[in-house]
Amino acid sequence: MRFSTTSAEENFHLPGLAFADDLVVMAESNQELQSLLDICQTELASLGLRFNTKKSAVVRLTGGSTDAAALTLGGELLATRNDYRYLGVTLCVDAAKYSLHETVIRQTALQAQRILRRRCLWGCNQFQMIRDLWKMVHVPGLTFGNAVVCISPTTREWLERQQREVGRAALGCHYRVANEAIQGDVGWSSFEAREAASKIAYRGRLTLMRRTRWARRVFEYLSATCMRTDWTRRLYQLEKKYGFFAEASPIETAAKWTVEVRMRVREAEETRWREAMEAKSTLECYRKHQDSICGSRLYDNSIGSSLLFEARAGALRTLEYRRKFDATVVSNLCRVCGVASETQEHLVLHCRSLPTSQVEGATLPQALGFQRLDEDGSSDNGGGTVRGRSHEKAAY
Repeated sequence: MRFSTTSAEENFHLPGLAFADDLVVMAESNQELQSLLDICQTELASLGLRFNTKKSAVVRLTGGSTDAAALTLGGELLATRNDYRYLGVTLCVDAAKYSLHETVIRQTALQAQRILRRRCLWGCNQFQMIRDLWKMVHVPGLTFGNAVVCISPTTREWLERQQREVGRAALGCHYRVANEAIQGDVGWSSFEAREAASKIAYRGRLTLMRRTRWARRVFEYLSATCMRTDWTRRLYQLEKKYGFFAEASPIETAAKWTVEVRMRVREAEETRWREAMEAKSTLECYRKHQDSICGSRLYDNSIGSSLLFEARAGALRTLEYRRKFDATVVSNLCRVCGVASETQEHLVLHCRSLPTSQVEGATLPQALGFQRLDEDGSSDNGGGTVRGRSHEKAAY
């Protein structure tokens, strides 16, 4: 690496990387690589240790072909492979070096979906179990190495769709419910927002590292030479999208920078989330009372719980709602009382023929849990937990 950030020219050569008992040796020729392997073998032998050649391999990432027969480690031949798994990330020699890693991510996400749909979760609060297990167990595995790994846009969008499917399973809703309502009530960030927080926070850590660290040297090399790698391009896109160019912030410590990045990414994500709701008529009531992405505590395993969420999202399957997309629905007269139109508000508040009792004095936002109805009849906008009779009412 030859570059200059001051008047003096800097020249560095990165021979390898080491993490715990994992060692990567890098060279530009077979002779140089064999020399480095001999040095590693000598140093390791002095410690009474040895390499496992079955777990070692030669991977050619660039340049011409490598003759595996000419490379040995401890007197044993090293095999040549087209892929290798290092620190949990599978790299390959193809142009898309993370293609195999993306395949693993897709398989892991599908396996997580199957696990979360098992009946063994039904004995508990299914909504709570799926929401917490997905966030605390499966998401860390799917976002491993997010700070440095750059997956393709196709895989990123695929992960977003799978997360929405998991959210639908947790809430028990149908496929016509708006995605913004699902995200708002399960309280999950998007995979893109998680990636933005990781990469931008890591960029701040790099600027605070000592210049003797190889990560800092490589970062300076990329900045000084204006080299566009997948990582630098993706970092630029994320910083631009989440407003880090519009308002720069000083980087004091890595911990403070990480907290600020997460807060700003969260604010930008919620702003885009609210803007997306403006374009959807079914979310008229939802967007008036739900102003942030936060997990709700209104739901359990009952059918009424699923229909309560559909009602909150403006997608309760009434005749009035179905007439918008189902040509076979001719009349919208209530199928229970036969008096008024079968709308969401009628079923939740006014239909007297339903077996559940009325919630006296409640408005639609209060009955749907957006506002709390106190015993004296006054309302509270602090986030409702009206579940009893109004919950059963929406379950129709």
